[in-house]
Amino acid sequence: MYRDSAIIKQMWYHQYDSIPKNHSSKRIRVVIDLYTSQDYFFYDLKGIKFTDLIVKARNLNKELAFISFNGDIKISLGELKNLPKVYDIPVVCENCSDCEDCEEEHLLFSDIDYYHHVKLDISYTLYSPKFNKYSWGSGYDSFTHMENSFEEEFHLNIPNGLRIDENSLMIYLFGKKSENDELDTIVFRGVNNQINCNKDALNNRYTLKVDDERYLEFIKNHKYEKSISLEYRTKNEVFYYLINIFAFIVLILNIVGFIVYNNSNLPGTGLIVLISFSALYLALKREGYIFAFDKLILGFLLLSGLLFTLVCLSINANILLFVN
Repeated sequence: MYRDSAIIKQMWYHQYDSIPKNHSSKRIRVVIDLYTSQDYFFYDLKGIKFTDLIVKARNLNKELAFISFNGDIKISLGELKNLPKVYDIPVVCENCSDCEDCEEEHLLFSDIDYYHHVKLDISYTLYSPKFNKYSWGSGYDSFTHMENSFEEEFHLNIPNGLRIDENSLMIYLFGKKSENDELDTIVFRGVNNQINCNKDALNNRYTLKVDDERYLEFIKNHKYEKSISLEYRTKNEVFYYLINIFAFIVLILNIVGFIVYNNSNLPGTGLIVLISFSALYLALKREGYIFAFDKLILGFLLLSGLLFTLVCLSINANILLFVN
């Protein structure tokens, strides 16, 4: 029976990748929709090295207290009377181990005040996340392993300017049917069209869901030592290669202006283009955009600025000679 325990109704997994120059991080956020009869809830983070753990009750709009001991998180839900009541609760019947195996529906109508609804929002940062960055800022490989967990849906938030290579997506499930069985493994691949990958139109977030009946069947049958791994590769968005082209055009414009600086229109035009493009580039960088050949872009801008400075010095020198 589910009495004196929590019924997890739904779970959502969110991952936020951050890959600045000096320190990369993965922020994990798990949202759990559950019914409970107790004023506490245990969440298992054994085997995971994490920091900055924050737990919130979204339907109460407040942060919750918790105690962490060797990765076992005991979360205090406060007084249950403050949580919404739940009336129709599916329960495990006595003649089966999983109510989904039953042909009949079993609803708990007695003790209707016994269960309460809470939506937990648990977030933490992983220690030493596994990123394999490519040279020249052209993307990265990511690998995440989660113990004691199966997820049905993933939400991946990656830096702006990058996209997920759908053919690189791989989801591994591990688990045992019983404590004495051998560990089973199954792999689902994006290249085989087994994983649906949808991008949000408003931001750089991807929703992943396995489109294979074996996925839910494996989750249903493997209750012991369960874990899941997620692997994918990111690449630069083709559109943002225009930044590289524009940086090169700015450099060429300033080179021409330096060669024919007697035509005062070219240095002035070069200055306007250089300032405008630099402002755009810095604004995008502050927004977290990742560009391929980023150091090359910066080199183009610095060289353009140097050439413009030399043009100005040459013009001033000619003016002084003319005056004298």
